Amino acid sequence: MLSQGVSESFMQQELNHLEKVIYCKSTNRSIIDILNMFTYHLEGYQSMHYVDDFYSLSMMMADTPCGPLYKSTITPGNALRGFALSGIIH
Repeated sequence: MLSQGVSESFMQQELNHLEKVIYCKSTNRSIIDILNMFTYHLEGYQSMHYVDDFYSLSMMMADTPCGPLYKSTITPGNALRGFALSGIIH
């Protein structure tokens, strides 16, 4: 998160809210589609750029356009920065 320009205080607040996890089934198949798409892109980045460290891969994925974000921030990195700047903690 720090590499994406998010403050340490925001990151710590988000981590504090991650303590409780609830698992449930989803009827939304687009979630599975997005996960499959990201897996496909990760494998492509690994083979095209010969990258195998998690940091470099996560930076590439942060700049990868994501279907559900096309109408707003386009990439997960942009969405994260926008969310952090909004001051809203979930």
